[in-house]
Amino acid sequence: IKKHEEFEKSSLAHDERIKQLSDQASKLIHSSHYDSTRIGVSRDDIIDRRQKVKQLSSERAKNLQNSLAWQKFRRDADEVKTWINEKLKVATDDSYRDPTDLSGKLQKHQAFEAELSANKGTVDTVCKTGNALVDAEHFHSDEIKVIIMTLSQDWDKLTRASKEKGLRLKEANELHQFLRSVEDELVWMREADALLSNEDIGKDLQSVRFLLKKHQQLEADLSLHKEQVKSLENQAKQLTQAKHFDSQTIAKKAKELTKR
Repeated sequence: IKKHEEFEKSSLAHDERIKQLSDQASKLIHSSHYDSTRIGVSRDDIIDRRQKVKQLSSERAKNLQNSLAWQKFRRDADEVKTWINEKLKVATDDSYRDPTDLSGKLQKHQAFEAELSANKGTVDTVCKTGNALVDAEHFHSDEIKVIIMTLSQDWDKLTRASKEKGLRLKEANELHQFLRSVEDELVWMREADALLSNEDIGKDLQSVRFLLKKHQQLEADLSLHKEQVKSLENQAKQLTQAKHFDSQTIAKKAKELTKR
């Protein structure tokens, strides 16, 4: 493009020279020069050739600008595609299956989704630029259409994967809380079993009163824990019905809790 601009600048000097030659030829013709016919033909030929050069120059300038627009669009589209592919790797990993620091992972995913939202404008801009080139009947329109379609599909895939991962992280957190609550209940049940299976009925008044008080407390706790177990059973049912990604573990733990 720079070389063509230099060419057009140099052509301006030729325009002035051609104008001088044309004026000189016209004067000779008007003065009835003996070779007026040939002078007129030569003048017209020079002017015609200059017009053709201008037309070719204009077409080349247009083609170069179209080529520049294509190269810029392709560069921007490649950058967006590379970025999407990198983010897609993050969005499709199975880190949610590792219960370590789920709270931190949820916060990190929120930041990830915010990053996607912040970059949506860039994706839209590239697609808008491509559509403008297609509307202008750019000579690479067919390729541009394919690129736009691919970018749109990749972006949709990324946003769906991000949404899915967010749901999985929430499910993983629910699973973690559920398993911890179930384990707390199982621990209490084992302690209650140990207390109930104890054959010690006391050796004196004081020890009997102590054991009786412990038993009364156990019976009071039993009512509370029955409600907790019922709540966990309902939670397990809801999670499995919602097709939790680890429904099998949930059902297994719920069954273990019910048997106890």
